[in-house]
Amino acid sequence: MGIKGLVEGIILQSLEDLWHESYRDDSVAFFKSKDFSMCADIAGMDLDDQVKMLKMVKGVVDNEKKRTSAKGTVHHREPRPRHHKWHGRVEVASCR
Repeated sequence: MGIKGLVEGIILQSLEDLWHESYRDDSVAFFKSKDFSMCADIAGMDLDDQVKMLKMVKGVVDNEKKRTSAKGTVHHREPRPRHHKWHGRVEVASCR
């Protein structure tokens, strides 16, 4: 896997983390940072695609906040689904 595949994986993992309340803040911080722009550039996303993804991220965050506030806040880390190909969390601070 080359660098392009690696940054695509970082972006996809950050997208998935939006649905996990305990990881959401880190994911949102990634999408708000220059690290996302850098990763997106390396992955070959143009500015229009980046804007579309950021709008999608905002929509997911808004929906998840509504959903979790309706059923109460969970204060512990929820386990990842067993069918997920990663059995642990890979911490990646940036693409640099």
